[in-house]
Formats: sequence, structure tokens, C-alpha cells
Amino acid sequence: MIKRLSQAAGFLVLVAFFVLSAGGADAAALDRPVVTAIESGTAKIEVTVTAGASGAPGGFTVWWATLEAFTENGNEYPSTLTGRATEASFTGIPVVNVYPGIPASFQLGQNEAINIQIGDLFDETGIVASDYSELRPGTEYVLCVFANAHEEWEQSGNSNTLVTGTSPGDDFCHRSHGHWKNHPSAWPVSSLTLGSVLYTASELVDILQEPSGGNGLVILAHQLIAAKLNILIGADPAPVAAAITVSDGLIGSLVIPPVGAGWVPSTSVTLLAELLDDFNNDLLDSGCGGTTATEETSWGALKESFRR
Repeated sequence: MIKRLSQAAGFLVLVAFFVLSAGGADAAALDRPVVTAIESGTAKIEVTVTAGASGAPGGFTVWWATLEAFTENGNEYPSTLTGRATEASFTGIPVVNVYPGIPASFQLGQNEAINIQIGDLFDETGIVASDYSELRPGTEYVLCVFANAHEEWEQSGNSNTLVTGTSPGDDFCHRSHGHWKNHPSAWPVSSLTLGSVLYTASELVDILQEPSGGNGLVILAHQLIAAKLNILIGADPAPVAAAITVSDGLIGSLVIPPVGAGWVPSTSVTLLAELLDDFNNDLLDSGCGGTTATEETSWGALKESFRR
């Protein structure tokens, strides 16, 4: 049997159960959701969560742990109190991975499906997690999902248990924004230009540590900083050369928080940030030691390429 709640959360569920029992409520459990894998990068795993016939009107919760920790714990999730498992409740409105045809809320209707990226939660909104860190490269994980209790509905049972893993990466020139945030001593330069503004390494680390709060400028900057640093240590820039040019043009003279107070809507950076994020997660097969692309690529062509 899979443990899906921390001790504190479990206590709250017990309290709710006795309150409902005392009031004579006859709540039905929500249908179990289904979770399926899409793709894995070096620091993230993208999955689809599909609600059952009763939906997930209160959103849903994901539990994940390394397969090693899961196995050592008797094929049960370790408590989040031990720091060996992570619990994230998706209940609000996302701003990072939002695309046409995808639900605009984590509160899902009947049989609705939404894509989420475990390990890429730092900039997302509508989430409360016990840990927002990226995943470890080359590591197997196990995860499950359940629909949250909502009004007359009880919490669903667990979804299927999904075993998947992050990729080890084929080289040493693609690193996530979380890696660069936590390893400033490995930076190959002491400054970078984002848009038309020059930032010191210290200012760039401050930017990487700034949660987006829905600010597209911060979301984009996190991926752009990592992409530029990766190129400086040898990553082939060809797959993202156009995206970097467009990103710098979009940022312009805006000064990125917390250094400044610039802001752009998150919807204006979704495709750019995701493309750069995939590059940083070594999902674009760019390799190392490439040369800068010289062929001009239009923004329309870039978007079409990203959709393939």
C-alpha cells in the first residue's frame, strides 16, 4: 500500500473524516486519475495527469521519490518529513507550461488532462510543494497522483504508480538553471547581458533565486541565463540561436527582478522559455563544440519548429 500523505496531512484527513461522520455526510470518493510519462530531461520529467469521470475539482496531488528510496522503504513512499519524498499539490492556475488546448487550471473537469513537469516547479504558480528542487540527472523515480478532496467529494485513491527517470545527459555542456544557481563558482564569466542590460554574476545569481510570481520576465531570464552559460562552456547554440535573439529583444531595456522591477506577461514567454528549458535539459540533441548558427530564423518558424 502506498503512503500518500505526510503525518500532518494524515492527521487533517482523520479530523475531516470524523467531522463528516458526525454530520452524517455520505461523500463519494473521486475517481482515480491516471499518470503517464511524456519525456525526461536531465533535471525534469514531464507527465500527463488525466482525471477520471468525476474530474479533479479540488486539483490533484503528486507524490514522488527516488526508486531507491521507495524500494528501501518497502515499496512505500517515505514520509516527506524524512526529506526522502516530495509532495506537491496542484490546485490553482499555472503560468509556465500553458499551451492552447491545455486546461487553464489544475482543477480538472471530467476526463480532462494536463501536462506538468516534475522538477520544473520553481517558477510555476498554483502549487504548494514540500520541495521545489530540480530532479537529479540519471536517476530513476517513482510517482503517483490522487485527486484532492473537494466539498462533497472525498479524496480519490492513488493513480497507477509510474516508474520513470531523468536522463544522464550525453555531455557536460548542458546544465539546468538550478545547476547554475547552485554552482556560481563554475561560471565561465563574471557577467552576462540580458536584453540590453549588463548584469554581474552576483546579480544574475539573485535573479536565478527569484521566484517568478507569474512574471514572464523572470521565467524567461532563468532559462536564458542557463542557455547562455551552457553555450559559453561548449553547447552548440544552433537549436536556440533564434530563441536567444528573440528573448533578448523581448527583454530589451527592462531590468529583471530583484535587480529591477521589469515585468512582462507570462503568456508572452511560454514557447521561448520552454524551448530554452529543453535545451538546458539536453533534450534538443545539440551536442557540444558546435558553432553559432548563421542562418536567420523567423519567430514564426521557431514556433512551428517547437510544436513538432
